[in-house]
Amino acid sequence: MQSMATHLNLPETVFIIPDKNQYLLRFFATKGELPLCCHGTLGAAYYLNQILKNLLLLKPTKLKFS
Repeated sequence: MQSMATHLNLPETVFIIPDKNQYLLRFFATKGELPLCCHGTLGAAYYLNQILKNLLLLKPTKLKFS
């Protein structure tokens, strides 16, 4: 994930990781992993809501930061 974030060369990159009935979010900058990214969290929540709504899949029960 770090190499992808470095390659994208954006201030922050969020990765959404499916895990059973929830999604894990991990945040990376070009120099390393971040504990939290507010706009990345909002963007991931919006993306998951739109994708899951359009595909008629189950909605995640929670977001977990690791």
